[in-house]
Amino acid sequence: DLEQMIVLACTGNIGALIGAQGRIVSEISKHLGKKTRVIEFSKNEKKIAQDMVGFARVLGIKKIFAPDSKQTAIIISAQDKHKLIAPKESLETALTELLKTKTVIEFQ
Repeated sequence: DLEQMIVLACTGNIGALIGAQGRIVSEISKHLGKKTRVIEFSKNEKKIAQDMVGFARVLGIKKIFAPDSKQTAIIISAQDKHKLIAPKESLETALTELLKTKTVIEFQ
């Protein structure tokens, strides 16, 4: 749950949760009063990132290792900055929760 949206990370058939033409997820959004994003939870970090950012192109994922921490950077096309479905900071918070590591979004 973020300020502007709720993220539902599911495994299996997420189409059943979304519903035909997005009807079920639309009803959930109306009921909760927030935009609802349904993504498929998997071990594929790039897929999770792509599902979270919407139509912005994920160019890659960079792992940053420091002596006392680990960080993930999601690289997005600078041309697609305006295509993000939520503010960059909100997406970083959600991705940090989903990927279980500090995550930042970088534009190239």
